Amino acid sequence: MKRVYMSVEEGFEKSPEHNYRSSKTIIGKLQSIVDLTLVHPGDYDLESGEILAGYTWDGGPELTQTHGRHIPTGDLFIIVGDETSKNIGVTLGRKQYAFLKGLEERGSFRHFVNRPSTEEMTLKDALIDLGRDRMLNVAKTFLYESDAQVDGLLQQYGALIVKPIFGCRGVGVQRIESLDDLETAQIPDCRREEHILQEHLPGPEIRIILLGGQLIASRICYDREPPWKPANKYRADVHFPTRFELSIAERIQRTLDADLIGVDLIGSKVSEINGMGTGTRTYAPDGRLLYDRTDDVVEYLMRKMNEDSEG
Repeated sequence: MKRVYMSVEEGFEKSPEHNYRSSKTIIGKLQSIVDLTLVHPGDYDLESGEILAGYTWDGGPELTQTHGRHIPTGDLFIIVGDETSKNIGVTLGRKQYAFLKGLEERGSFRHFVNRPSTEEMTLKDALIDLGRDRMLNVAKTFLYESDAQVDGLLQQYGALIVKPIFGCRGVGVQRIESLDDLETAQIPDCRREEHILQEHLPGPEIRIILLGGQLIASRICYDREPPWKPANKYRADVHFPTRFELSIAERIQRTLDADLIGVDLIGSKVSEINGMGTGTRTYAPDGRLLYDRTDDVVEYLMRKMNEDSEG
């Protein structure tokens, strides 16, 4: 039986049913066909390369610990949880990716999905470098430097979106239209450098999901102005990407060498990139299932692990 590790956010098992739908469903299907160990990024021992604990999950409110401190090895490491929704700070976040890169360099796992370097490129500040390639159509994105810089950008763009570099699920995303807004955004001065500033883009948000370079799903959200409205205040539906939209997502996927990627566009510009944590089982705010691509993901993971034996 294949030995698989999967990172999950601490506390995911206690979250409401509508949170972590995709990872919960993937776990449920994977653990019946592989030897699956769940790990928390907070349990990475950054010095020794060991993991402090490993767990299994039966769908209930608690995990079952199966491993104490150990050196992780196996056929596949699935990088899903990195605890960005807890906004632990970009310095610790990069140390987590360095830990995973260390496992990769030592050959502890035959495959990573996505590779650590790919997942790290989904951090918000990577959009700055990606934006230098005009073919990728990335929204204008900047690191915070000073209040004077912010004032100049506000004069140029009218409004800015402030996002944590190491963040997800909309946590900490804020819209500002003045320096006063920045003052009331509850971002301590010492942490402003951990945020990016992005031009405000009007219009619906489109997510295009590619698996192995192939389109598997897409959705569109209307009336979802940032900072994101509550679920019952916006509309969502299945989307059929235009050739132009799909070509942008495909370029991003090739640039990052991603197994699974979700590319968010507002208008014609890329506003965010999501890695393995992108939702592959997605509902509309009114409760309609838009798509569930869990089986596609699990089949892809199994093919990935079987590449060695087939070769």
